[in-house]
Amino acid sequence: MSRLYLLRHAKAGWALPGMRDFDRPLDASGRADAEKMGVAMRSRSYVPDLTLCSNAKRARETLEGLAGQTDTGKVLFSTRSTAKTRPAISGSSGIMAEPGHCWS
Repeated sequence: MSRLYLLRHAKAGWALPGMRDFDRPLDASGRADAEKMGVAMRSRSYVPDLTLCSNAKRARETLEGLAGQTDTGKVLFSTRSTAKTRPAISGSSGIMAEPGHCWS
């Protein structure tokens, strides 16, 4: 049976003046929450075969927090997760996770 786990990035800080939204980092509570989620995933044996992750800083930092606590499988980074990427992965078997920005 295939499973799809959708994860939103952890809590990010506010953008500083002149900072792109794409470059906002996690705040301290977001980093802690990402690690807690990794622990929770490991305790429930949620191990994806494939992880699709946005290149946005807060999504990458969320993945780093997860990866420090559990196996995230093969990781592919994308500058944008859109409906256009769906056909390439919808036929894959196994388990997938996508932290960060979900498909629109």
